[in-house]
Amino acid sequence: PTLVQLVKQTTQTPPTSNELNSNKELQYDQFAPGCYHVTISGITSDFGPVHINILRIAPDAGIAMECVDARTVLLDGADNGNDGSGGSNDGNGGSNDGSNDVQQVGCTDLTTLAKRKGAVAAISGGFFLYSEPDIEFPSRRTDPVGLLVSPRRRCDAGSDGGNSSGGGNSGGGGGFIQNPPVFRRAALLQDADGNFAVDRVGMDGVTVTIGGDDDGNDNTDAVDGKLLSVVVGRDGVRCVHRGDARTVTVDENVEIGISIVGTHVFKTTMDDNGTGGSGTSKTMDVPLAGFVLVVPTNNGDRVNIKLLSAITQGTSVSYTFPESLSNITAAMAGGPILLSADHDAEDALDLAAEDFRGSAPPVTFSQDETFDRNLLPRMGAGVTAEGELVLAAVDGRNLEQALGLTLRGTANLLEALGCVRAL
Repeated sequence: PTLVQLVKQTTQTPPTSNELNSNKELQYDQFAPGCYHVTISGITSDFGPVHINILRIAPDAGIAMECVDARTVLLDGADNGNDGSGGSNDGNGGSNDGSNDVQQVGCTDLTTLAKRKGAVAAISGGFFLYSEPDIEFPSRRTDPVGLLVSPRRRCDAGSDGGNSSGGGNSGGGGGFIQNPPVFRRAALLQDADGNFAVDRVGMDGVTVTIGGDDDGNDNTDAVDGKLLSVVVGRDGVRCVHRGDARTVTVDENVEIGISIVGTHVFKTTMDDNGTGGSGTSKTMDVPLAGFVLVVPTNNGDRVNIKLLSAITQGTSVSYTFPESLSNITAAMAGGPILLSADHDAEDALDLAAEDFRGSAPPVTFSQDETFDRNLLPRMGAGVTAEGELVLAAVDGRNLEQALGLTLRGTANLLEALGCVRAL
């Protein structure tokens, strides 16, 4: 059979939320209320041997997604991680809302991490720096690439996020932004009402705030320690990432360039150790998984030159979503979009539209010369018309058990599982 035929043989027709038990009793294992698992395994005519684990979560299951950074995962003193409400842990970023003494503990074993977080299910997902040849400070190998939002903990009330110098989303009931949406890419999202969605999220409309109380700024002109707060895409403010260029030239007569990785400043064009240039222009290197924020300085109402001079390496950076995204409590960037709700072929599988271009990480996507012929392990996520979350972990790189899938093959898989929107 083809992959799609094998899926249908194994799982039958994907049911609606009201029919979960009727069509799944024989194929799926219900391991928690509203949570179902099945393994699809066999030989296909189009992709050879396949081995795929499928997780389905009903819209009324009451599951909270928590995105955790396994390198710096926060666990409470009781070592169980959360309040017992369960969660689907999606890869690379985040923290818990531990009610006891919080300890910072790295835990990169997925099974151990899931148990310690009290999760009902866990997957490893999201892009991170790994195979890029030019990983250098301030970027580090295994740094997350793209948007990363975790549920806000009690100690995040001041938007510090548990980091030594802050950063995060200070607005509304949304989550803590551990890493900004540097690249406009597809992300798996969950809002405060528990609804899952797949959509592209970028920097346009995001408020970037530099400086905070934890930085120890004693400048009397700074309000709550904030040295600069601007909205990307307004008043000439822009951000430049590796999908755009490796370097950016800043005209110091009318603008300032600020190199940012995650929640901290690396350098500015006002630093003595800038990257060179001549006359009134200065060239800055664009960090691999970060960006250069370019801010016009001729707007006196928004930019205080005196405060800009106080921005130095290590100054904290925080982010606030626009109102349309203010209720997002958890998010993990991936990409590209595999399925569009209206089956718009131009919207799906458009790598360039999601900044998989130039030297943007991961280079295996941005510089793919096979035109989607590579069979690789994949992690797919999608939602059905009824709001059910479907996750597919595709094994690969195993000649006997599973070779992997192409991106289009992964799209076909998720569509056969009933998804209308997927990444």
